[in-house]
Order: sequence, then C-alpha cells, then structure tokens
Amino acid sequence: MAEEKEINFEDLFAEELGVGSSPSVEGQDSDEGQSEEKTVEDPDLDLEEILKHSSETDNSGEDESGESESEDVTEKGGETPVPDSSTDGKSSDTEESTTLLFARFLSEQGNLTSFNEEDFKKLVKEEGEESALSALWNKEADAIRNSLLDTYDQDVREYLDMLDTGIAPDTAKDIASSKKWLSSIKPEDIEDDSKEDLRKDLIRRRYKITTNFSDTKIDKLVERAVSLGEDIEEANEALEDLDKYYSTKAEEEKKLISQKEEENKKAAQQQLEDFKKKVTDMKEIVPGMDLTPKQKQNIIEKLTKPVKEIGGQPVNAIWAKRAEDPFKFDTIVAALEDIGVFDGKWDKLQKRVKSDTINQLKKSIDSRSSDRTRTGAYGRTASDDAAMRNIESMKGLI
Repeated sequence: MAEEKEINFEDLFAEELGVGSSPSVEGQDSDEGQSEEKTVEDPDLDLEEILKHSSETDNSGEDESGESESEDVTEKGGETPVPDSSTDGKSSDTEESTTLLFARFLSEQGNLTSFNEEDFKKLVKEEGEESALSALWNKEADAIRNSLLDTYDQDVREYLDMLDTGIAPDTAKDIASSKKWLSSIKPEDIEDDSKEDLRKDLIRRRYKITTNFSDTKIDKLVERAVSLGEDIEEANEALEDLDKYYSTKAEEEKKLISQKEEENKKAAQQQLEDFKKKVTDMKEIVPGMDLTPKQKQNIIEKLTKPVKEIGGQPVNAIWAKRAEDPFKFDTIVAALEDIGVFDGKWDKLQKRVKSDTINQLKKSIDSRSSDRTRTGAYGRTASDDAAMRNIESMKGLI
C-alpha cells in the first residue's frame, strides 16, 4: 500500500473553499461602523476568518437596528471567539470545532463518501481531533482503494489481495497469471492439431509442480508423450491438475504465512519469558550491590515495554532516553566501556567512588573537630579517631 503522508487539513480546507477564486463575503468594520467588502480572494484571509464569515452567513439574523448578533459580540468583546480544544487534544465542543466543519464541508462536496457525522463526533470526544481526522482520512483512503479495485480485472484484484495478506510478489504474480491463463483455455484448444505447443506447455507445467525432475528430463517426457500421440490426453489431465493446484495455492500460502506468524509470536514470547527469568535470577550488576525485586522489575520494563515511537517505530525506555540527548548518552556509554564495565571490570569505577567517599568522610570529621575546638570543646572524639583509623586502613585496600 502507498505510504501515508501527513495532510495539512487546514491548508486543504482553504484550498477546497477556493482561495483566490471564490465570491466575496461582506463583513462589518467594528471600528468604523461602515460596511466594507472582504473577499476570499484576500491572501491574508486565514482559515479562522473563513469559518467566522461562513458562520456569520449561516446565522445572519439581524436585530431591529440592522446589526447582526455576531457584530454585537465582536464590538463588546473583541474578536469573535473561535472554538478551542483542550490541552489533551480533545474538542470541548465538537459541534462547532474546525475539524467537524472541515469534515462536513468535504462530505458535502462529495470528497468523503464514508463520512458519518455522529461517529466522527464520538471519535473526536474519545480520541481527540487529530486522531479522528487521521482515522477518517485512512477510512476514506481504504474506500477509494476498494473502489479502484473494483475497476480492475479479477486477476489483478486477486494479485493485490494476495500481496495484502503477505504472499511474496513473485508467488502472487505466478498464481494470478496462471489462473487467468488456465481459465482462457477451452477444451477444443487442446484438441486443435495446430496447438501442439499449448499441450506441451500444460504437460511441462504439471511435471514442474508435481515432481522434482530436472528441466532436461521433463522435456524428454513431454516429447515422448507427443511422439506416442498421448499429448492430448496428458494435456487434458494436466489442465485439470493445474486448475486444482492454483485454485488452492493462494489459501495454502496464506495458511503458511499464518503459521509462520504464529511461530514467530510464540518464539518472541518465549524469548521474553527467558529474558525475564534471566533478570530475575540475577543477584547483582554492580559488584557488592544486590538487586532488589523492584529494581529487577524496573529493568525488565525499561528493556521490554515500548514507551514512545521514533520514526514510526516503538522504542523502549533506554532508546527513548538516548533520543533525548544522543551525544550525552553515547559518551557516557563510551566512558563506561572504556573502563571495562561491560566486561565486568568495575574496579576502576569502584576505586574512584571509594576514594571520593573517604575524602568526604574525612572532611566531615575534620570539620566537626574544628567546630568543637572553636567552641572550646575537645577536638576529636574517640569515635572520630576510630573512624579515621578505619579510613586510613581502607585506603590501603583501594
């Protein structure tokens, strides 16, 4: 199927309304109080203005002073309010939303044959305007495609249908073209003395699909049937066998594809279960730091659960994090690889961590001792001295 392209619906709507060629729309100048003519030909007239003028034209009831209700609203509160959507993308008022007006307009112009207003408004409320328009457009694309398929010959429709189900193009072409060719052969064609090549072709094709003979051997068998005068009989049998073969070939291919998909699904599920078990059985990643059950569950989810799409492909939390800042992510990974953590060598990292920790502890003890001295208290306590001795002994192990 053709690749879907992003559609700018507002631009399309303005184009459908005929910017640059549509008749003029009269409007009132609220500042001057004078009537001036504003046309759709005005290149500065955007979609919201078009919709506003369209709404004013549809609801043109004027009061006794000759001024419309919409003009009063404009004069009192500035610009005529334009329906807005909430922050989650769902319309707060689908009756007056731009998307509904746009879809209704296209339907009235005959450009949306599958449009159902009630279904569309329901989808807007449930999924939001963008999703509703996307679904509407895809539905219309499918309707157009099906309509086009009806104009094709049967073999073309079968070919496209087989492609949709995942059958390889070469296989689909062979099945569709062979069925068309076989259906064109009449019984009298086989018995026609001038159509020996047709009979040979039928016999040859049957050998190819029913045996593993080489082309050379098949050619010898075909010539033998002709020399013995058995080619008409064998050609009739071949036509019958080929009809049966190709009439079920597509369904057999679909079953094979379905079976393969099921096998792949089971294999993927088994891989997931194996991965979960492997993570669950892990004791630690960083030496000396035991993994908690919660940490293990988080690791499984971060590596197996899609959290967003990048380029139309679902990605897990790790790749999503990389997408935020690829340079930072990759340099961190490169630094860890450089010190050997991916090979289980954590000693350099641990040494740095221990050194930093010891230095911080020493500074803290010295600071407390200084505070005591400054306030007239004794310097280090016995516990401080013991801590310092432990720190010094730890340095020897680093």
